[in-house]
Amino acid sequence: MTYIEPTPLVSVILLSYNYREYLASAIDSVLSQTYANWELIILENGSTDGSQEIVSRYAGDARVRLIFLEDNIYPTRCLNRGIRAAKGEYISFLLADDYYLPEKLERQVEVLKALPEDYGVVYSPGRRVDVQTKTEWVTIGVQSSGTILKALLNYQRNFIDFITVLVKRECLERYRFHEDIFFQGEVIFFHIALRYKFSYLAEPLVMMRDHQRNMGKDFNLNMAPTLTVLDRLGQAAEFPSELSGDLSRLKSRLLMSYGWQSLRIDSNGPVARKRIGLAVVAHWRQLFEPRVLIGWCLSWLPHPGLRWVNGLNDTVRKRLH
Repeated sequence: MTYIEPTPLVSVILLSYNYREYLASAIDSVLSQTYANWELIILENGSTDGSQEIVSRYAGDARVRLIFLEDNIYPTRCLNRGIRAAKGEYISFLLADDYYLPEKLERQVEVLKALPEDYGVVYSPGRRVDVQTKTEWVTIGVQSSGTILKALLNYQRNFIDFITVLVKRECLERYRFHEDIFFQGEVIFFHIALRYKFSYLAEPLVMMRDHQRNMGKDFNLNMAPTLTVLDRLGQAAEFPSELSGDLSRLKSRLLMSYGWQSLRIDSNGPVARKRIGLAVVAHWRQLFEPRVLIGWCLSWLPHPGLRWVNGLNDTVRKRLH
């Protein structure tokens, strides 16, 4: 008799809130996976745009479980509820405005199954599409395997995109989302990296839509939760003391980035100045960075002057491109 190795069950946790126009394609992308052994848990988080009607169409599929929340709650609480409901050995996340490419689960399960026990996560780059221009590109962030906490702390472009991962359930049982924080997103992987190894699979396996209502675009909304989670990371008993400097530099870079976004997007000099100042406090060597000095000087411009500078900058950029 030929022995057939059982395939692990993958629990896909889909978070739905007010993305009715994209929701069906997100769900259908799970139904279309080449990997067969999955369950889909849809957390409908109190949408006000009729997303419930879209979700209800899938109630007859035994592989799909629907959880309707009457009131909109923090996404972190929603995700933890999905994890508690999950039956799979592996967990994959999906947001209602994104979708999986057909081989997402198959390729990542294949890799994770073959890895030693101390590996907890497989992650990949992702494709992005601008919903207005239809332009597509690949987002490449950290590309490290093994023990990657130091690499995560020192990478200066993108974190690991939230929906590109396949995670062992035990990782998320040990490191839950912080329910007192609105959204934790990619920063959860810093905590998981305290104990578990990661494997990078260099294949884009998801499509992420860029549009005006992306929650990730709201830097004012994301700043405080991100910094709070990083503070808690540094306070964790497992956090290596030798990486304290790396963590301080990361927080400083993020504060500097938030400061520049306050200048460029909001034309808000006082807020930008406060954030740039906090960046220097977090890591004093930032004081000698030209970007810090320029940002600090620009932050003293009155609002009309800052808007004029931003408009001029936009005009120059357009002409150069």
